[in-house]
Amino acid sequence: MNHWVRDIPISRVGTGSGFSSAARQKAAEANSRRFRLLREAVYQEGVESFDEMASMPGFREFIVLYIAEGYKRCRDTVSIVNSDPAVVEFAHRWVSALTDDQIHLSFSITPTRIRRRGSNC
Repeated sequence: MNHWVRDIPISRVGTGSGFSSAARQKAAEANSRRFRLLREAVYQEGVESFDEMASMPGFREFIVLYIAEGYKRCRDTVSIVNSDPAVVEFAHRWVSALTDDQIHLSFSITPTRIRRRGSNC
C-alpha cells in the first residue's frame, strides 16, 4: 500500500457508492418493476389497437416483413434488412408512421451488388 493512502480508512460497505447492497438491491427491484409495468402497458396498448391497425392497407404485410427479415434481439430497435429498394421504402413508411422517434437509416452496398443491379440477373 502506498504511504499517502495508508491512513485513510477503507469502507467495506457496497462498491464505493456509499449505499448498502440491500439498498442497491431494493432500488434495482423497484426499477425492474417500474419498467416491467411500463412495458406491459405498452404491450396492452398494442393488443387493443391491433384490430384497427390490421385494417389499414399494408400493416399486416409490414408485420410479416418484420417477422421474416427484422432484427428482434432488442426491444428498442426496429431493423429490417432487404436488398430490394421498394421493400426498404415500404418498411420506412411504416416505421415512420408508427413512431415519433428519430429514424436512422443505414445502407451497405457492395461492388458485387452494384454490378448485378446493372445486369439482367
